[in-house]
Amino acid sequence: MSGLLFPKSFPLMVWVLICTVVPFGRATAWAAVHRRTVESDTAAFIYGFDFSTQEPDPPSQDTDAKSNNPAAVQSALKVLSSFSGAMMDQSIDGFGAQNNPEPSPGAFDTSSIGPRIRMILNAGGVPVITLVQAPSWMYTGCANPDTNSYDYPVPAFGAAPCPEHYADFAALAAHIAESFPDVKYFVVWSEMRGFFNRSTESFDAVNYTKMYNDVYDSIKAVRPDAMVGGPYAMMSSYVSPHPDTSDGALHGSWGYIDANSQAALSYWLTHKVGADFVAIDGKTDIASSDSAGISDPLTASEKYYAVDEWIRSRTDLPIWWMESHIQPDSGWNVRQAAAARVATLVLMNASDASVGMQWQPQEQAGWPDEGLWTSTEIAGGGQATLLADLILQSSPVLSCRLSLQDSEPAGVVVGTGPAGTIAVNTTNNSVTASLGGRNVVLRPDTVITRMLTAINPLKTSNTAGYLLSQNYPNPFNPTTVVQFRLKEASKVKLEIYNVLGERLEGWNYGTMEPGTYEREIDLTGFASGVYFYRITARGDDSNNFVSVKKLMLIK
Repeated sequence: MSGLLFPKSFPLMVWVLICTVVPFGRATAWAAVHRRTVESDTAAFIYGFDFSTQEPDPPSQDTDAKSNNPAAVQSALKVLSSFSGAMMDQSIDGFGAQNNPEPSPGAFDTSSIGPRIRMILNAGGVPVITLVQAPSWMYTGCANPDTNSYDYPVPAFGAAPCPEHYADFAALAAHIAESFPDVKYFVVWSEMRGFFNRSTESFDAVNYTKMYNDVYDSIKAVRPDAMVGGPYAMMSSYVSPHPDTSDGALHGSWGYIDANSQAALSYWLTHKVGADFVAIDGKTDIASSDSAGISDPLTASEKYYAVDEWIRSRTDLPIWWMESHIQPDSGWNVRQAAAARVATLVLMNASDASVGMQWQPQEQAGWPDEGLWTSTEIAGGGQATLLADLILQSSPVLSCRLSLQDSEPAGVVVGTGPAGTIAVNTTNNSVTASLGGRNVVLRPDTVITRMLTAINPLKTSNTAGYLLSQNYPNPFNPTTVVQFRLKEASKVKLEIYNVLGERLEGWNYGTMEPGTYEREIDLTGFASGVYFYRITARGDDSNNFVSVKKLMLIK
């Protein structure tokens, strides 16, 4: 995976993030040692989130949106932009895209998906599209009603298409992939909703995989560059064994994985026609109704580590956690919630996951997990939360593969990698942990991030009337377009830098007249990763405009 996260809130600072080939050993206290490597010049781990509501859309864009405070909306969008480089997931119907994408056969409507994708791209995010749900005409009147698990004609979210409409759903997916060429990543369905065998009371992995294969082939036929994954299976777990729990079921102090979940994922891995990543989701037992007996958030989140280990023993595909629910309905304060989330990301990273996403970036009434900004429904909303600040601070270290330090106190996790160290105390007490060979006291619910090195090679300035826009598309391979605006005749230079601040390429355009220009950047021969482009424009009246933006090359 490529695409590092750099906090825009520190525009003058470029962190040294060299994810070089680094073998990592997993601490034996957590799991058996298993060594893998991280490719040079790539981000080993990327944080992200799924949009689940219309917000932060303003009512002018979506009449159902409750973002009734324009200032709060703008503030939320600013926070969103600070997560440039994060994976941002949008479904094709629902969760902020309210229009049916194909209300009748062959009549496509992507009008509500488009604004959401533009919002993600404008924020510098990496857009992901989850292909769910199906239009009602695809899931009603099935020839064999036992092939989907909802009672009809009452519509229900996530109702599976009838098998006779799998090809229709695949055609819809291909149309969406063609309609949004800037979107590279597509996830087929969500949580295997509707794919449930009523007679066996288990996931219908056979029919899901049939539909997945149709979708995979259809997308690849029109977008060979697209990356397609599934099955977005729920890795449900329980504190104690259920009647169908086998002797070999995946389990630990965090609980027992549901046997149906394991079986469904195993079937898909064996029978898929192809995949670019494995998509899964899951909640800890603290965040479920079956939570008796588990109170330590770190113990609960060890589930993600164990599931990653189990999947890795079966495939080398990148592992994507599409959702991760970790917080109980009540009882945690903001500091607990933020510390537990960062600790969970550290565990996902150290167990070889490539993407760790959470549900819903905006805080929402009735939703327990901590968001990245406060509600846009109220005056003064849209403000960055403690969690947002901590993730931005941790992201330079979190982007590179981490190994877990052994022998830490209970409730403490310490991850170390090429860019530095993250230490998290998820307990209510102060504890002492070892950071870089020194004993450090960690206060309750504290996250400490220590970077190895930081440099400031690129200076920026602002002059009214000049503008450097975000490159488009972004991510890209291997060419992208940069647009800039000059307020007066200026000598213009465009340069490319790596994360060390080393100049790699440059173009002198001489004196250019006032106006808006586009220039293509070709990074053929460059490795995948994050780079920076800087424009310098020197005007006749001594106005010097310098601006720097990040671009992402993904091969």
